[in-house]
Amino acid sequence: MSNPLADVLQSLTDQIQSWFERTPRAQRAYEKLSADLESVGARVAGYIDENESLKGIRDKVAATIDPPAAPAPPTPAAEAASDAPIPPPGAPASGTAQPGQPAPSGPAMTDDTRQLPGAPPEA
Repeated sequence: MSNPLADVLQSLTDQIQSWFERTPRAQRAYEKLSADLESVGARVAGYIDENESLKGIRDKVAATIDPPAAPAPPTPAAEAASDAPIPPPGAPASGTAQPGQPAPSGPAMTDDTRQLPGAPPEA
């Protein structure tokens, strides 16, 4: 059994397509409509960028239309880091100098070490 509404819609679509293909006026109307829609789209995008509520709605709709890719599986280094114990509150972060302990030292910064490699020594 055929759907009568689908048949009517298909016939109407065929008539519009035929009219469009043989009528320059229809092609100009299509070009104008396309330009108008592009202009409206640009204005709406501008309003959205100015309004935080609209940005949130846009982001939710965009995520529904084009969902983000699945997250990559964690690397072994990331898994090891997530298994590391969490220090108690107030405990110093690892790698920081502690009171009463000497700070790690490196070569002293002298005028000679501040010279760029290959640069003539300053007088």
